[in-house]
Amino acid sequence: MFKWFRRKSDSFNSVLSQLLAWTDSAGWTRKDYAGYAREAYEKNIVAYYCITQVARGVSDIPFIVTMDGKETDKGKIVQLLNRPNPAQSYKTFMRTAVTHKLVSGNTYILGFQATTKRMMDLSLLRPDRVTIEVDSNNEPIGFRYNMNGRQVTFPIERGTLLSEVLHIKEPNLLDDLYGMSPISAAMMSIDQHNSSGMWNRKLLENSAKPPGILTMRDRGDLAPSPKQEQLDEIRDRLEEKYAGAKNAGKIPVFGFDLQWQSLGMTPTDMDWINGKNSTARDICLAFGYPPHLLGMSDGATFNNVSEAKLALYEETIIPIAQNMLAELGYYLSVHQGIQVEIVPDLDKVSALMPRRETARRNARDDVQAGIITPNEARQEIGYEEVEGGDDILVPAGKLPLNFDMTDLDEKQFTLWLMREGYSQKEARETAKQAYSP
Repeated sequence: MFKWFRRKSDSFNSVLSQLLAWTDSAGWTRKDYAGYAREAYEKNIVAYYCITQVARGVSDIPFIVTMDGKETDKGKIVQLLNRPNPAQSYKTFMRTAVTHKLVSGNTYILGFQATTKRMMDLSLLRPDRVTIEVDSNNEPIGFRYNMNGRQVTFPIERGTLLSEVLHIKEPNLLDDLYGMSPISAAMMSIDQHNSSGMWNRKLLENSAKPPGILTMRDRGDLAPSPKQEQLDEIRDRLEEKYAGAKNAGKIPVFGFDLQWQSLGMTPTDMDWINGKNSTARDICLAFGYPPHLLGMSDGATFNNVSEAKLALYEETIIPIAQNMLAELGYYLSVHQGIQVEIVPDLDKVSALMPRRETARRNARDDVQAGIITPNEARQEIGYEEVEGGDDILVPAGKLPLNFDMTDLDEKQFTLWLMREGYSQKEARETAKQAYSP
């Protein structure tokens, strides 16, 4: 069954193929929400850590609400976002919503009654309980929610596709209705990583592979051959007293003329840890989580880890936060009849502080070099313009080669002399003599 899984060039896959052949319960994970949640989120430490860290990062980013073009921190919509429902705060709500999106590829949010247009609590619907109903043309016409045998259908308006349910999904090239989970791309690596852990566990239990063989020396007529009952006794004593991690290192002693032949691990068996790290990096790649942050990449330094944290926010966490908040803002807009825009407040994200310091330093250098105006620099780093900040500033001691000193008046010439090293008294006297009739 697993012949296709074996590749001579990949020793780790060879080890896993043997393990899968030995265990009846082993197999590939089903491509559904339950299989993803069980094998990836619940059983795989790498996938769980990547999902929780990304979801926590998104939920920790503050947001800015703009209504009809005016930024506000008051009103029913802001209160709703701060406390989406009595059981969840914003952080808990957003963390769960992002977790649904990363595990299933879909997030379903229920928040309005279609008949009354009344704003309700924002509640999350579990993805595996939602079915998208379609018509004869495969066009979506409703979301059917099934819980404990009870079904509720939330219609979808034709043309506008508006509904009481907000559906946020990952792109899926093979399905027009449902999003694709990142776990789908990483599932083979997740299965391999889980199987490698099972392999190691079986080795610790001394049951995945016999550590050695007991053989009976052939002494002819000097010693009788052991009976089957005696062989069974030897096997039982081995399993009872010498198998398992708690009995590691114990020396077995038997009352027979036996010889122990050790079966040490081959280089193929020893290579499982390298294969496990390789699959862990593949899992991180699927979720956009830098492997450096797991501490298993070669050459990891403090600078590498610092850059990896910035990359995690700039390439993964912030884009997810922007997508989730933008979809939620549009949902609130169409149901409330006002223009609602929700964006991440990146100035309050501490992880981005190194980038902001670099931007400020570059803006200061550009102003001092006379490349941009102070107001242009203030705009780049997020500050308001100030009066008198629209002029290019250059050092007074720097003059063009074709500059004519006669173009300066007495005061300007005095200042120029002072910048050239003259004292204030010497500069004044020199300028006065130069401009005296």
